[in-house]
Amino acid sequence: PQEAARALAQAALPDRGERVALYCGGGIAATLTAFALERLGYSRLSVYDGSLEEWTANPALATVVDGDASPSPHGQERRQP
Repeated sequence: PQEAARALAQAALPDRGERVALYCGGGIAATLTAFALERLGYSRLSVYDGSLEEWTANPALATVVDGDASPSPHGQERRQP
């Protein structure tokens, strides 16, 4: 299993000495991925703990999907104080 994970990481990520930023829907899955990558020798890891949940809640931040930049999908739902 470790060799399979190493092969996947090497195919998808830069060299182990490069910085890698991880995110997911809410920060939990990204934390598990960071743990696994650290076990594989990656040391310059950052986890955006708010992840997409926090990012899309801010209407000032754009979201890019397949190269198409658009406003945050949750921007209209956010209540202003």
